Amino acid sequence: MLRDLESLVRDIQREPWAEHLPEDTEFWNSFVQWIEDYMVSEFLVKLIHQVDEIVDISPDLSEPAIFETAARHLVDFLGAHSASVRIYDPQSEQMLSYGSYPSEEARRETFIPLDDSIAGEVVKTRKTVLVPNLLKDKRYHNKDAIERKGVYSLMAIPLEIPRFYPRERDTVGVMQI
Repeated sequence: MLRDLESLVRDIQREPWAEHLPEDTEFWNSFVQWIEDYMVSEFLVKLIHQVDEIVDISPDLSEPAIFETAARHLVDFLGAHSASVRIYDPQSEQMLSYGSYPSEEARRETFIPLDDSIAGEVVKTRKTVLVPNLLKDKRYHNKDAIERKGVYSLMAIPLEIPRFYPRERDTVGVMQI
């Protein structure tokens, strides 16, 4: 399953914590084989279970309730502090708060601008954005929330849901974890 084992070993050997490990090939082959046999398979089982949980979310729920349930699954799976969804509203050209876990909708800003925001960048580029320190990132404006929660990093993942009927538009947004 792990295709470029030599590259993986070289990357691990460059880590400061690995400098005292043996350099012989037999050790590293055993190490990578152990990762593949135990870690990867366990991770895949957990990942498949999470996908099943998300797929099994009832379509009868409201869209915000569906997103909140999906956010809960992601928080649980990743061990994250929280997750939220923002959906792009083309009429106002802003990002609408559309569900979070734990639910903080009453305290969240209902709209944030498309321009000059992390969520807006994700919607425009359709690419994941990783922010290691929100306090230093000028695109994240609500610094008080960061201090209050004690959470300083963010992973923002594009979200796109195509509609089935021609008269409807696709839903485009971002899942922020």
